[in-house]
Amino acid sequence: MIEPHILSRLFDAVREIKCTQQGLFIRQASKVQSGLFAAMTKPPCYQHGRWYGVLTLTVDSGQVSVKVKPKNMPATSTQLHKLWLNTHSERMVKTATLAQQQLKHHYLSASLLNTFRASCQQLWQGWQHIPVSLLGEPTRQALAVVAEIATWTSQDINEFKAAFVDYYLHHDQAFFAQTEAQPLTLAQTKACIIQDDRQLLLAGAGTGKTSVIKAKVAYLLHRQLFKGDEILLLAYGNDAADEMRQRCQPLAGALTCATFHALSLSIIEHVEGQKPTISTLATSQSQLNQFIQESLLSLQQENEFARDWQRFYQQRGIGSEAKAIKLLCQLLPLVKQAQFLGNIDKLLPQYSDSMAVIFPLLAEYQLFLSNENSIDFEDMLQRAIHYVETKRFSSPWRMILVDEFQDISQLRARLLQALLKQNPQAQLFAVGDDWQAIYRFSGGDISLTTEFSRHFGEATTSYLDKTFRYPQTILDVASQFVCRNPEQIPKHIVANDSGVKGQGVVKVQSDDDLSQAQQLLGVIEQRSDRAVTVMLLARNHKALPDASCMAKWRNLYPQLQLSSNTFHAAKGTEADFTIIMGLQAHIFPSRKQSNALVEALLPGKGGFPDAEERRLFYVALTRAKRQCFVIEPSEGSYFLQEIA
Repeated sequence: MIEPHILSRLFDAVREIKCTQQGLFIRQASKVQSGLFAAMTKPPCYQHGRWYGVLTLTVDSGQVSVKVKPKNMPATSTQLHKLWLNTHSERMVKTATLAQQQLKHHYLSASLLNTFRASCQQLWQGWQHIPVSLLGEPTRQALAVVAEIATWTSQDINEFKAAFVDYYLHHDQAFFAQTEAQPLTLAQTKACIIQDDRQLLLAGAGTGKTSVIKAKVAYLLHRQLFKGDEILLLAYGNDAADEMRQRCQPLAGALTCATFHALSLSIIEHVEGQKPTISTLATSQSQLNQFIQESLLSLQQENEFARDWQRFYQQRGIGSEAKAIKLLCQLLPLVKQAQFLGNIDKLLPQYSDSMAVIFPLLAEYQLFLSNENSIDFEDMLQRAIHYVETKRFSSPWRMILVDEFQDISQLRARLLQALLKQNPQAQLFAVGDDWQAIYRFSGGDISLTTEFSRHFGEATTSYLDKTFRYPQTILDVASQFVCRNPEQIPKHIVANDSGVKGQGVVKVQSDDDLSQAQQLLGVIEQRSDRAVTVMLLARNHKALPDASCMAKWRNLYPQLQLSSNTFHAAKGTEADFTIIMGLQAHIFPSRKQSNALVEALLPGKGGFPDAEERRLFYVALTRAKRQCFVIEPSEGSYFLQEIA
């Protein structure tokens, strides 16, 4: 029994304070207040005063204080602590044991840190004033663990993560040495071990990103952190998806590897019971052109639309029906995306004249798809997003890996976000290179990479720092060139091969691209003691040699394996030597003005002049494994002045 003070008797109507193994019970005139030890977040607190003492009980709902007689209270307070400890010691030991087990076997992700730090801080608040002499050895050790986690600083957290990575670098050294044909670099290995909820791996050209993706999947399976059917591999294009599939599916046949479009189709099929039909308007440019032409003729039977069409047709830069139809082909999918993402209303006031044509045409287009019982690629993504967001599709994936992340659009990002939101434990591993973001014209949004955490949550960013494709002499020129744009993320990359000084990127002055290219092919063959590959590159097809010219050169130089490509199409390819042509000032960087509405519907281009064209030239410069020749005309691109 604990004796209530007369003040409690008179003013709080306290009749009795009784202590049991379960807790304290305060009986008042009309009720009994209970303070079970199990419900107390900290032990009962006794404060000694001159005339009376105050006993305070802290429970989840708040605090209860009662005035008591001081007699024998110090000893009673110690006994109350022991009773509270009897109830809470097991929880302390369990929390510390679980934390140590998890932190030893799992990287300190943001969610893991938040979970254990919150629980440890809550425990620590109740335990930090308990005399250590009252604790048994297991409880004392557990308290030390909890106290350490509860008081971690940012430096402590970073040091713990580094120690975890170092441990597994040595622990799994044999695995990493044999998972790929060549041993992984230190940066590649660390990218495999780090496993945050959101992880961005920035990988420059030729740094072995596909090798890392394969090694990452193999490591997750090796450590039994995920099962094969819990892993989803996504790529922007079919070629990248095929490469990932070939390299990763032998690791676990149950894992899913697809493009965003293929994934969307499978989600729709899962919900609807069958795959939807893809409209020919989505796969055939000629049929889409014909549909738009016929729809415009039909719509112009209405006087109001005919007036709006004339206004649209007379816009600057159109001037012909073919150009108008080409523009409408580009606008229809962009407007559909903007409607779905909720971005269209802000454009209506400024572009009402154009929308007066586009909306009726879009209605005709959607009616055609409906009558045909088919969908286009925008519908494909939008319907899949809807099914995931409304939980009609339940995501089985706890680990999502995305290749070529810099190319994804806001619509693809929305699908990713929906999958991640559905499963709070799901993790995202994104691999990309903001230096190679060259698909803004089709919706690619570089900000999804450069502002990754804003779109996907707190993230760990790491870098691949070694390229295996080209020598340091090409790397120095290409990286300095692309990083003149301060909006690009700086990366320190070194090449596996130093190369010959001054011979990585070689400028050759000439106003006759074809003649100069032929001379260079002769020089390359003369210097090569074996068959080598040579790729001719230009901004557009018109600047490249035609088929007859290529055939002639193949006969002239049989030791050279020749190919030609535009800068865009060359992404992901490589050759021993490259010859870059078509660099006249009026051709590159492109001075073609996009329609104002198209520009408004596309992601922001950034503030630095010719930013995407600069990244495009970086892609061209980094296709050569040995040497890159650049043909410089007398009135050449200003980009050439920036290359030493």
